[in-house]
Amino acid sequence: MIGLICAAGQELSAIEQLLDEGRAGRPAGEAVVIEGELSGRPVAVVKTASCGKIGASAATQFLIDHYKLAATVSFGAAGALVDGLDVGDIVVADRLVLGDSGIVHGEGFRHTGSIASNAGQTMCHKSYDADPGLLAVARTAGTRRVPATGSTEPRFGTVVTCDQVILSQHTRKYLNETFGALAVEMEAAAVAQVALSYGIPFLAVKAVSDRIEFTADNLEVHLRHCGESRIAHWLRSARYLAVDPGSIRRLVELRDGMAAAARNAAEMVAGLLEALD
Repeated sequence: MIGLICAAGQELSAIEQLLDEGRAGRPAGEAVVIEGELSGRPVAVVKTASCGKIGASAATQFLIDHYKLAATVSFGAAGALVDGLDVGDIVVADRLVLGDSGIVHGEGFRHTGSIASNAGQTMCHKSYDADPGLLAVARTAGTRRVPATGSTEPRFGTVVTCDQVILSQHTRKYLNETFGALAVEMEAAAVAQVALSYGIPFLAVKAVSDRIEFTADNLEVHLRHCGESRIAHWLRSARYLAVDPGSIRRLVELRDGMAAAARNAAEMVAGLLEALD
């Protein structure tokens, strides 16, 4: 069984369309679980209950507790951190970094990665390397399925995980210069941390949803809050659109980018499983 983890409804829909005999899996709280076959291999797909590292960690632990996993794959959308990455381009992580885990003191933020205390020793895990076997398969599988958008050749390199939606060019530049990362997303390093702690092989397959120059100031204005009525949410969003009507164009661009990224990442995962021995 291969465990597949995503965080957005578009990502789940994209992989579900490729499944044979897809069916509801075991109940997992607010997460969604689907079982089936992908490229002839049994899979369990979990859409996390929430975006970010907490939801991703919980989903990974659920898969480990309820299925006999041969490997785990985190897939979905990511934001570009370098010029030349276009919407739909595939990025396969050979290394994952927890970019917002560290220590804050008088000199500012210092990155440490995950801090673990075991057997009287405190260790910092700054990054997690992808499974060499899965990485090798990904390199051969990269061109098996031609994406609808983006480059036909996947990029391989570092991906950084942060618990924020990064739409600031300044922060994107910092993440690229600090970690040498090609892309940023919100879940993969957390999935890697949990999977690797059980000795389960791991890989992250991401596709670009937004270019490095993309910005969407005040995006949070358009997000519905827990407990907020649909009418209140609509009125709040409409008031902002009256002030900044151009924001609707940016929202549509981001939505379309997410859809393209979801499709291409799902196709890459299908190609990866098809190429497995």
